[in-house]
Amino acid sequence: MRSTRHLEYDIRRARLLAAREYVSGTICWRGILSGHWDAGSVVQKHIPHSS
Repeated sequence: MRSTRHLEYDIRRARLLAAREYVSGTICWRGILSGHWDAGSVVQKHIPHSS
């Protein structure tokens, strides 16, 4: 698996939090960490949105 150090802190943190909370058998954590779910609600709900 590739390193995520090149990503912004918020995106990297959101991916890790989403992968940590996934339910086994629903979404593969490798897909979350590789960025396949960045545009979806799986990762987006962990990204802080400034108002």
